[in-house]
Amino acid sequence: EINKQMLALALVLLAFICYLANSIAVNKIIFPKSRTCLAVFAIFAATLISAIFSQSQTVSIWGGLVQPDTLVSFIVYALVFFLTATMLKKEDYKKAGIVLFTSLILMMVWVGFLLLQLKVNFNILLGPAKQILNVNASGSFFHLGVAIAFGLVMFVAVLSLRKLRLSAKIILYLASLLATGELFILNYPSVWFLVGLSMIILAAYKFALSNNFARGLGLPLIIIIISFFLVLIASSLPSLVNTPTEVKPNLNSTLKVAKQTFFADENLKWSQKVKNILIGKGPATFSYQYVLYRPWQLTQTELWALRFNQGFSFISTLLTTLGILGILAVLFLIFYFCRLLLKNFGSESLPKEVLIAYLGGLFLLGGWFIHPAFFAEILFVFLALGLVENYSGQKGVINLAHASKARSFLGFITLVGLGIAGMILFYLSAMKYLAVFNYQKGLSLFNQSKNFTLAKVSLNKAATIDPDSDQYWRTLSQVLLLETQDLIAKIPFDSQQAQNNITLAVDAAKKATEAVPQDSLNYENLANVYERILPLVAGAQEFAEKNYRISMDLDPQNPDLPVSLARILMVGIEQLKETDKGLWQKKIDESRGALEKSFALKPDYLPAHFQFAMLYQKEGKTSLAIERLEALKSVVPADTNVAFQLAMIYYNARQLEKAKTELEWIIALNPNFSNALYILGLIYDKQGERSQAREQFERVLELNPDNQEVKTILERLKSGETVSPEI
Repeated sequence: EINKQMLALALVLLAFICYLANSIAVNKIIFPKSRTCLAVFAIFAATLISAIFSQSQTVSIWGGLVQPDTLVSFIVYALVFFLTATMLKKEDYKKAGIVLFTSLILMMVWVGFLLLQLKVNFNILLGPAKQILNVNASGSFFHLGVAIAFGLVMFVAVLSLRKLRLSAKIILYLASLLATGELFILNYPSVWFLVGLSMIILAAYKFALSNNFARGLGLPLIIIIISFFLVLIASSLPSLVNTPTEVKPNLNSTLKVAKQTFFADENLKWSQKVKNILIGKGPATFSYQYVLYRPWQLTQTELWALRFNQGFSFISTLLTTLGILGILAVLFLIFYFCRLLLKNFGSESLPKEVLIAYLGGLFLLGGWFIHPAFFAEILFVFLALGLVENYSGQKGVINLAHASKARSFLGFITLVGLGIAGMILFYLSAMKYLAVFNYQKGLSLFNQSKNFTLAKVSLNKAATIDPDSDQYWRTLSQVLLLETQDLIAKIPFDSQQAQNNITLAVDAAKKATEAVPQDSLNYENLANVYERILPLVAGAQEFAEKNYRISMDLDPQNPDLPVSLARILMVGIEQLKETDKGLWQKKIDESRGALEKSFALKPDYLPAHFQFAMLYQKEGKTSLAIERLEALKSVVPADTNVAFQLAMIYYNARQLEKAKTELEWIIALNPNFSNALYILGLIYDKQGERSQAREQFERVLELNPDNQEVKTILERLKSGETVSPEI
């Protein structure tokens, strides 16, 4: 997706700079002059204003270079419309059509190849089909279905409206058949619905202009019948290939998020509420509002952790991000797009290429109302709008050669200024793309070879080039922590490098919160960093608590955050019981309150049950802790971590036989579970089974060859001594 958007941005900016250079060369500024142009400008203006006042300006301007509703994306859309409406000539229509249709056919052949691989599980050239199905021109499977359906609509329109050579007819009929087959396999009812509506419009046009009812209507009518029949039976059709389920918020949830965004915060002044209603929270910020106000019912399902960049549809998402003004601007655009169609509907002189562009644009526009949009889809809507405007709209001309000196001066300054702005935007985009390249390189180095040094260099370079990306800082902080853990496990221990890494990890995590303070993930990550360095940094526990609480405020429906808060509250609580009973009780009460909040959000959330057992243990209620963990183990019998904690409670309660049974079961499932091997070795030693104890500790040493403590234990066992209780 990043590659597609960056390629489109580069080509469009290049075309725009060429337009500006040509305007200077001929001393003329040509521009579209119509209400449609005003509608496009209104959308851009609404997006710009919303981005300026957004609480996450960087996100609203750039996003993650993948969102289709950022300010930069709308700049591309507006320029595509402007250049198409201004610069294309009539002879260019056919060339554009040939390029588009060739691309669509190649895409469908590629998709057919991929679906075949997925069906028969036969790897040709490129490896496992599931790994390469995302190599397509659209993105997700659903977006791929929209792109294929767009191609089908365009093919049928050409076959119905134009006279073609036999070879071209054969190619387009075969392409239509291939598209129909692929859509049948993907089986998306909403896509078939849009195809059916588009064919109805095409058939109505043919019927209105033709004296012969049957002439040219056969193919559209066939597609209409197929489309609506498949809409009705889609849910009962068997799945021919296993494609990922497309999940999105429903319309009611999306509208509730918008309503809560406008009215939920009672502390907001009326001026702020009016601003939110008029211009929204900012382009590409829907995901932050979604986690803040997502429906509580969703938390009861397995989908509670999902985030969505868009809601039910592109239009319904804009209500939250661009507000009422943004929605009105888009509806204004759609109105004039449809008005242009009706205005030219009866014109026999209307070029068929323009009518085909109309139909394709209407198909994609319809999708804005029923599904989340993707970049290429929105781009082609503005391209189609530009083609229509090029034919039917008026063009304004400012002749600088015959203008006054002052007007010529201002015109030249404007053209040069726009050119410089275009080059600056291109440069900034190139830098962001370079940052993405280094980020991916760093991830690859870490995941494939665990090369901490080179991974840190690439990730740090990405974060330095694009310091406004919270994702780069978050990832860098985690890699630094993992390297620190690796350093601590080695002998000799490089304390200086470990301390440097800790400082850098905390600094990187803080920079993520500064880059995008609206994202709960950044505060959760910072809290996690502090939690993992508790033994090494004074005051880390308090900072972890603080940031978990901030994260909970930004993501109040997340059942995992209260569990994390309870976990950090319970760290070191045993010592407080002896030194400060009041503070100990306060921590216990806060931990219980956090866990009860998690239960209120998701009663079946297993980590909350686990932490409640740990809380009972901290309170000295061993029997309740055992009872809780035994019940939890019956729900997740294969979870070795739950079993290990249960074994530890048995061990501390001196129920050695029960602890030994649990540990032997854990090791049977996971022979490399070092902690389980260690405790089992201690139990064998306590029970006088020295040879078996030695076996366990020898295995631990194999897994941890630098562990001096285990070496000391083995020396004691070999000399016939009992392992010291202090070890």
